[in-house]
Amino acid sequence: MKKNVVIRKFRKLINNPKAFFADAKIVKKVASNNSHNNDGNHGGKHVFGDIVLDGKVGLSIKTDCGCKPINYDFSSLLVKVRKSSLPKNEPIYSNIISYKNDFIGFRDNNIFLLNVNEKSLSNYLDMREIQNSPWNTSPFSGYKNIFIVDPANNLPLFLKSTSPFLNIHCIFTENVSTQEIERCLKWSKGIDVCIIHSKHSISLNKAKKIYTFCTTNQLIDAIHNIILIHGAKPFDLLVPCFGHVPYIENIDSINESDCDVYIKLRGKLPIIGQRKSFYDFVSILSKNIEYILCRESIMQRYENIIMQENISYFISEVSFEGFRLEIEN
Repeated sequence: MKKNVVIRKFRKLINNPKAFFADAKIVKKVASNNSHNNDGNHGGKHVFGDIVLDGKVGLSIKTDCGCKPINYDFSSLLVKVRKSSLPKNEPIYSNIISYKNDFIGFRDNNIFLLNVNEKSLSNYLDMREIQNSPWNTSPFSGYKNIFIVDPANNLPLFLKSTSPFLNIHCIFTENVSTQEIERCLKWSKGIDVCIIHSKHSISLNKAKKIYTFCTTNQLIDAIHNIILIHGAKPFDLLVPCFGHVPYIENIDSINESDCDVYIKLRGKLPIIGQRKSFYDFVSILSKNIEYILCRESIMQRYENIIMQENISYFISEVSFEGFRLEIEN
């Protein structure tokens, strides 16, 4: 505090002590309110907006422009039907923001609630009708991950279509039926991760990565790992994912290249007719592969497909997502 300010306050204390102490109480009260509002742990607003399915309007979304993450690489939206007027009392979300570990992805300025009504989670959505609707311009591109709780329709596909950089993860709890899960997966291709309750017995051969849970803590740990896997990495090296990989003399130069997936062929491919589709090409290619290397982040994301040794589906999916492939004879 400056010297002249101290002198002025001291004079006020001598000349009018009653006014001095009254002002001190007001300042103390204002400071207390400010410290409460600026609390870094769950003091801010939690709701990103609302998704509403209306028979007349179609799919619409209302967003709060003030809800922006401070770190894109570890940012998320949790899409669910709100059960409480207070976001901090919402199931799943309340467990996330009260997580004991100081994980950047669980800080309340990096993860927000996106409320959705029941119809938007259950009714089939016609992309032709609402693809050009205002909802499609919503700022989802500012977030890295979207977790959708108990979808039973193709809503994951619509959210995925808003940005090629979005990662869509579906959480299927014990409250949804196995038939609804199968329908959602059939209608919404391209789901990045399935987090599914252990009570469901279902084949998930086409899912890129799978987590199962039976307790809330296991669910929160799964969400934690998913945000971490899709976050930024200081080093993302090429690792073996298919075939028997020998000693590679120039592995350092391959690692430093721009390729995300490195494919080594056994020899030259047979001549492919002009009328062959991309999937025909992938099928022929997968039968002539000696080994495949991919970035560690890709291996973590496609763990389920790699464990099944489904080479053709792996190549199709990474190509569809825009990863850079390098093929060498």
